[in-house]
Amino acid sequence: MDQNDPRGNHCHVDRNEPRSIPEAVSSLSPTEQVCSRELDVDGRDLFIHLLLSLRHFADAAVLWVLLKERADVKEFTTTSMLMSHVQLSGVLDRNAAKRSFKSLQEQSLIHVRIHRKTATLVKVDRAAVLQLLRRPLDGRLPGLSAKLFPFLDAWSEERGRCSSGIPSSWPDVDASPRGLEPVRSSSASEPQGGATPPPLN
Repeated sequence: MDQNDPRGNHCHVDRNEPRSIPEAVSSLSPTEQVCSRELDVDGRDLFIHLLLSLRHFADAAVLWVLLKERADVKEFTTTSMLMSHVQLSGVLDRNAAKRSFKSLQEQSLIHVRIHRKTATLVKVDRAAVLQLLRRPLDGRLPGLSAKLFPFLDAWSEERGRCSSGIPSSWPDVDASPRGLEPVRSSSASEPQGGATPPPLN
């Protein structure tokens, strides 16, 4: 099976011979191992590459959401409020999301239409994004380097102690205008559980 990696190298990966995965990968040349790894990617890999290629967290986050919502296939309807508070869980504020729509459009990565000033219709230019991701990235960069160091062990232990009280994942939500509205946290001064605050002396 012939594959082409983003660096322009041509490699052949033979998948017909029955071997264990470690044995099969270790027997490949470095170029073939790059091809083998890049065939198996997920949303986390995509976000790391978008972040390092765009060099801007907000732009990478918004573009990642749009791709997740298949905006490269058909026009996606959203708003800056839904993007910031629902899809990105408040990590970006509404104005930052709005600026990212504008920035990505200026880079010709997306096309934006405003519908009656109530919704933003977005279409991702798939070819432009693929072209962006073809730019070579240094393997020493954060998120790409496989180097192990002592802090990783300490963090792993900490996560192991806390994992019982932290959900491993949150359910995905619909980010269209008909989806969930942003959840607003209650004020710190609001009494909890319906309790009546004690009278002031």
